[in-house]
Amino acid sequence: MRENILKKTIAFGLTALAAAAMTLAAGEAKAASDAVYRTLDEIKESGTINIGVFSDKNPFGYVDENGEYQGYDVYFAQRIGQDLGVEVNYVSTEAANRVEYLETGKVDIILANFTVTEERAEKVDFALPYMNVSLGVVSPESRVITDLTQLTAEDQVIVISGTTAETYLIENHPEITLQKYDSYANAKNALENGNGVAWANDNTEVIAYANQYPGFVVGIPTLGSQDTIAPAVSKGNETLLTWINEEITGLADEQFFHEDYEATLLETYGEEFEDQLVIEGGVIATEEETAVEETAAESTEEETTVKATEKETKKETKKETKAEKKKEKKKETKAEKKKKETKEETTKAEKKKKETKEETKAEKKKETKAEKKKETKEEKKEKETKKEKKAKKKVVSKKKYMDCDGSGHGYWEIKYDDGSVVIKKF
Repeated sequence: MRENILKKTIAFGLTALAAAAMTLAAGEAKAASDAVYRTLDEIKESGTINIGVFSDKNPFGYVDENGEYQGYDVYFAQRIGQDLGVEVNYVSTEAANRVEYLETGKVDIILANFTVTEERAEKVDFALPYMNVSLGVVSPESRVITDLTQLTAEDQVIVISGTTAETYLIENHPEITLQKYDSYANAKNALENGNGVAWANDNTEVIAYANQYPGFVVGIPTLGSQDTIAPAVSKGNETLLTWINEEITGLADEQFFHEDYEATLLETYGEEFEDQLVIEGGVIATEEETAVEETAAESTEEETTVKATEKETKKETKKETKAEKKKEKKKETKAEKKKKETKEETTKAEKKKKETKEETKAEKKKETKAEKKKETKEEKKEKETKKEKKAKKKVVSKKKYMDCDGSGHGYWEIKYDDGSVVIKKF
């Protein structure tokens, strides 16, 4: 009996364990089916990847005059599509809906100047970073804000909803009144219209703005801690996240993000910010490494000066060469112009000569015609005179001769008073 009870107990336990395993598997299957994201294989199979980028944040993500997406983030997006072997479908996004687009599966990746924060990392998965960034503040040169303590209770600072600037000021400076906008375009317009005393945003953005619009100054180039920009995928999308991390690591061999910077950001920020902003291979330089680099930089200051001098000399030579070429070109242009003018004058002279010739010919023709007309008139007059004379002549005698030459014809011999004689056959 005890054996039967033991057997039943073991059988019950095994049945319960199997049921629990089935429930767990069903739960995992349901969780998998509830996933809003597409895996790497699904993206490859579809032939298209959806990437969220800005459409109004030049030079990071914007639409040019031809309707094409351009910018630092877009340059990277193009490379992702190329290496995945799929087409890129750009989805325009605002700062406030970047997390939402990943949570709802509207996009596969966000490449929209997305700063890595702990709060965001709870909702999305960040890949390795590719750019350094911190906050900055730009203001009109009529009243430059160099410290947040300058702000009064009446002053309002412009921010974009959903950005790290908004979060930072709310958490660290709740006393500051914020004026919030949904897009970069609206925030820029607000600053230009004087709706706020300053605009707080990523320092890369405010530096670019001040360079582009005269009358504005970046009074606070660095605000808060140093952060990083990274791609983001939907929470739990491990296959896509792993591929992006491997992509970023592999691109370090060709210094891809330096190439990206030089193609899209160099004109805005110049060479001085390149190494400061760019991250290669997802590796962020530590303070110790930065200190070593600074020491090395100081020790090679003389070399740098020499290089700078050489660069300046080269630049000057290039400038002189350019000036000489310009001068030579101007000289050539002047000679060509003179040649063209001479040719035009020659053509004009030939044309005039031709016209004169034609005029002479026409005149001569006219004269010939007049002379001919004159001759015809004289001939006509002479004929008329002759006719008149003939009409005035009187017959003196008229003799008839019959068949004088054996032809059977007769002749009239008519004599006139002017002595003329006319023989008429009949």
